[in-house]
Amino acid sequence: MATSVMLMECAKLTHWKAEDQFQKLFDYELDYADWICLHKEDRSTIGLLENCWNDLDHLDDNTKLLHNTKRQTQPWKTGLPVDFVSANRRFQLLKPKSWVQSIRTQVLGLSPYHGQYRRHPDPKQEAFFFTLLAECLDKGIVTHERLEEEMSRNHIRHDARDMITRHKPAVSTAS
Repeated sequence: MATSVMLMECAKLTHWKAEDQFQKLFDYELDYADWICLHKEDRSTIGLLENCWNDLDHLDDNTKLLHNTKRQTQPWKTGLPVDFVSANRRFQLLKPKSWVQSIRTQVLGLSPYHGQYRRHPDPKQEAFFFTLLAECLDKGIVTHERLEEEMSRNHIRHDARDMITRHKPAVSTAS
């Protein structure tokens, strides 16, 4: 059950005790997967939304909410050094080949994260992100100073200004 986007009828959720459940998560009394996937909920009370309300790496005219799930190809990170270890890589640490890689990484002073973020395979998603960012800059929702700060922290790719210029919607001069 994907729960990253939900429409909830709060009046029917009186059994939800968020503070209590969070504490149980932190005390390891409640499993995160059970909680986030609604495993403890009565399945007959759960309806499904159409995929367009949480389109996983899919963008077309019907998409209502785009969800970039593949961290390696997030459009705002292209070209930056990878700054996370994937779950698959963590599990591989149990294999001897990974031990050699880990020692090599430590001895040579290499980053434990490998490579750079790759370009998203769908150019429309890159354009979509930078069109929205251009709009946020134009409206003052995001400041140029904040953009620079996030670029310096490697939270957004260093060619962001060029991408914004490239994808900025043309201003209509028609009256």
